[in-house]
Amino acid sequence: MEEISIIICHHTGNLIYRCLDSLKYANAQIIVVTTCENYRKPFPYVSTLHLIPQLNSPTYKRNQGAILAKGEYLCFMDDDVAAAPDCINNMSDYLDNTPNVGMVYALLYKMDDRKTIDTSGSYLTWCGFLYETYIDRITAMPILSGKSALCMIRKDLFDKVGKFDEDFVIYGEETDLSWRIWLAGYEIMVLPSAIGYHAF
Repeated sequence: MEEISIIICHHTGNLIYRCLDSLKYANAQIIVVTTCENYRKPFPYVSTLHLIPQLNSPTYKRNQGAILAKGEYLCFMDDDVAAAPDCINNMSDYLDNTPNVGMVYALLYKMDDRKTIDTSGSYLTWCGFLYETYIDRITAMPILSGKSALCMIRKDLFDKVGKFDEDFVIYGEETDLSWRIWLAGYEIMVLPSAIGYHAF
């Protein structure tokens, strides 16, 4: 069984090809879940799940891709993200070596300015709002949540806590999932050794 399944949520446009090109050396099952009729699979090792346009929510696409996943770890990516060469392996290695951690988020930089942080994780403030950080971290740090544009979770834990809540559609879905992982007794970390570049 492959250790990692990468599930890419694709909506429209050509950024998906840059995303897939960044994964060409990843030793993983790669699944693109798309509603785009113009999408054409660029590499033979990429699996594609075409959905009808009415089923366009990212949470639904991710959950459908997870059904096809064979890996011990699920890596969720959006089509507007490119992963650094060692990003995917560094996330899985960290999960291999830290059994108390259930999920990890990549440290995201902006695609058009690779020195500017897109996100380094979020925390819950005393008044109930999310506080997002933009810190160029040196070591792995616990966070409440991050951006699901590039993250990895243990598949058995993903199934146990109930997957993405599709009522969220988009935005907040990763915070909801992360909160359930914390409540299940696992930690969540942002990894500066796992770098991604986010276009939007």
